[in-house]
Amino acid sequence: MSNDKDKDGVPNSSDVCSNTPLGSAIDSQGCTIPLASDNFNITVISETCLNSNNGQISISASKTLNYYIILNDTKYKFTNNLTISNLSPKKYNFCIMVEGGLYKNCYEVEINKGAIIGGKAVVNSTEVLIKIEQGTPPFNVFVNDEEILQTSNTEFSVTIKHGDIVDVKTAAECEGVFSKTIDLFENIKAYPNPTSGNFEITLPVSEKEIGIELYNTFGLLLSKKVYPVIFGKVKLTIDNYPSGLYLARVLAEKPVTLKIVKQ
Repeated sequence: MSNDKDKDGVPNSSDVCSNTPLGSAIDSQGCTIPLASDNFNITVISETCLNSNNGQISISASKTLNYYIILNDTKYKFTNNLTISNLSPKKYNFCIMVEGGLYKNCYEVEINKGAIIGGKAVVNSTEVLIKIEQGTPPFNVFVNDEEILQTSNTEFSVTIKHGDIVDVKTAAECEGVFSKTIDLFENIKAYPNPTSGNFEITLPVSEKEIGIELYNTFGLLLSKKVYPVIFGKVKLTIDNYPSGLYLARVLAEKPVTLKIVKQ
């Protein structure tokens, strides 16, 4: 005859409850200890900085018992609360058990890697729209090393001019800096293109005048003039030249060359 009829770990001689269902949380007399479905609360704190390996798993139990878990081959005992620190980013599987019983409730959690700030910047003639996609708020925004804004919003706009350097820092210094150097000339466009002769080149509205050179496809300089910038545009014409491909070289701080097609 088995010395443990219901296989709950308590010998028959001490087992007051001889028909305990397998997997139940039991007391020292082999009787079931009721545990609510929400008895355990699991909290995971991910790595705060990349490669810091400082993740945490915290367990709290509503009912006071002698619990234990085995994590990374180490046994941790607790009665109500347990926090395991200095964990590296990965998935962890563990089971909460009761000392002296067959109760087992298993979990899988994941500690994520520390964040590095990341985002996108869209520049127009007067402002930059920044969307932070990863990073810890609040965000401190600097233009040319001068702090101009602190916000918890992940999307915000900043007034800029050509050559400005916009930096965004998070609440965690280790997440790095999101930086954008404003080059208003990188979006220079010609319209209409192709053209029948007349066309416009869009420029930053802060510019009052700009030098522009026109070349044919053989590299021959056709004209070189300083044009007034009116409402962010320069008007040009190749009406007197035959159909074909032309190059307009805008003499900005960093010269920009545009291909112009005359129909």
